[in-house]
Amino acid sequence: MKLNLLVTFGILTCYSMLGCTGGSDPVAPATAEKGHDDHDHHDHGEGAHDHFETFSEAVADLAAKRDAIKTAMEADDLKKADGPVHALGHTLEELEELATKQGLSEEKLTEVKAARDALFEAFAALDETIHGKADGKSWADVSAEIDAAIAQLQTLTADAPKEEEASS
Repeated sequence: MKLNLLVTFGILTCYSMLGCTGGSDPVAPATAEKGHDDHDHHDHGEGAHDHFETFSEAVADLAAKRDAIKTAMEADDLKKADGPVHALGHTLEELEELATKQGLSEEKLTEVKAARDALFEAFAALDETIHGKADGKSWADVSAEIDAAIAQLQTLTADAPKEEEASS
């Protein structure tokens, strides 16, 4: 159990770099020093740091950002995909807390964590591609995993007690 928590913490620490990192890449923190110094200053788009009231809102946001990223990646517009990828990292960081607040069972929370971790990993691989890393992945490489994880989260939103039920 301790090892599982330690591994999960390590993964989250690494992949949370998708969010507010000031340009650090989760795999190679020295990216900014190697020619990507504009990353600290560019805008990740409107709503980049949205905070959600409910688990369902966050999952709907993930699906919307996934669709925007898919469109950009399929059009080979990496710059357009960059903002939503980073904003998605913020949403993923809040997911477990919102699911807990929503009153999901421990079993369902485990499913939320697994889907969140799969999304962090897949989008981190896309982020590497966006920032010119040879070992990044294409949309085609990760889309099935992303779609499955988001579908799982959408199923869990239906299982979540209503907010007023969870808080009583």
